[in-house]
Amino acid sequence: MAPSEARQVVHDVDGSTVAVVGAGAVIDGVLVDLSPQECTILSVLLRRPGTVVPKRELLEEVWRGGADPHAVEAAINRLRRRLAGTTIQVDTVPKRGYRLVSASS
Repeated sequence: MAPSEARQVVHDVDGSTVAVVGAGAVIDGVLVDLSPQECTILSVLLRRPGTVVPKRELLEEVWRGGADPHAVEAAINRLRRRLAGTTIQVDTVPKRGYRLVSASS
C-alpha cells in the first residue's frame, strides 16, 4: 500500500464510496478532478454526509470568513458541475445550507 493510500479516508454517502485524494476525489472508483477549493468544500461536506452544513460554516472553514456568501454559492455550483455524472450530488436546503447525498435520492 502506498503511503498516500494509507492516509486516505473513504466515506460512505448513501452506498457510494468517496475519498478526497490529491487534486480530486475518487467516487466509486472514478477519479474526478477538483480544484483545491472544491476539494476542501467536499471534505467539509463529507464529514457529515446527508447532514445540512450551513453556508456560514463553509465560509468559515473554507475561506476563514474572508469572503461573502456569494463565494460559497459560486463554488458550490462549480463543485456540482464537477460531480455531474457521478453517484453523489450537493443539494441546497433553502435558508439552511448544503448537504451531500446520493444522486439517486
